[in-house]
Amino acid sequence: MPLYNGQLLNVSYDETKRYAGIKSKDHFPESSIQNALLEAQLLAKPQGVYEIYSYNELNQLIQSTPPLHLLGSSITKHLANCSYAAIIAVTIGEQVETTITNHFSTGNYTAGLLLDAAATATVESIADQVNHLIDSLAAKEGYATTWRFSPGYGNWNITIQRDLLTALHAEAIGLTATESFMLQPRKSITAAIGLRSKERCQNVMPQPPCATCAQKNCLARKEI
Repeated sequence: MPLYNGQLLNVSYDETKRYAGIKSKDHFPESSIQNALLEAQLLAKPQGVYEIYSYNELNQLIQSTPPLHLLGSSITKHLANCSYAAIIAVTIGEQVETTITNHFSTGNYTAGLLLDAAATATVESIADQVNHLIDSLAAKEGYATTWRFSPGYGNWNITIQRDLLTALHAEAIGLTATESFMLQPRKSITAAIGLRSKERCQNVMPQPPCATCAQKNCLARKEI
């Protein structure tokens, strides 16, 4: 199973503000934001794992070992016309989560909030890196890719998390799921990316992830 050791040259300032819900607040202490960016960069240990499998659209089955049966109209619609599906898992490790908890437990709520947002921006950037790698591998074989789609988007139930992690042998990067199917460490992402022949993309309209989310008033929602 291919492992990915992520590179973290910086943490996005704009994305951190967006995840913190302060994107439009110009007077938020700049030093607090910069401290959170630096702390996230120092604490994060980015890692990922991925694999590309054949996908049977007729029975909604990713041919992994064991096979993944996809339930929910959102994910099956997302993989429509796909011959292959890549599944990925990324994490930035436990240390950043421990520090976030420590900030809140000692009453340093601003630092906790901003580090949590910076950590989210960080793990999203590592997922972007793996996504771009899948895009490149697919392009070499003449396939176009969908954007990545995670459990919890639309009606794709998060109960598939354990099966995704098992198929990817995600224990190699220290990633597990709790009894309630939450990823552990918390700042981690799993997702599926569809691969279609370019001829089958002509009638498919790309749609940004926020367009599928029911939380219309989310402070981190991207403009659509």
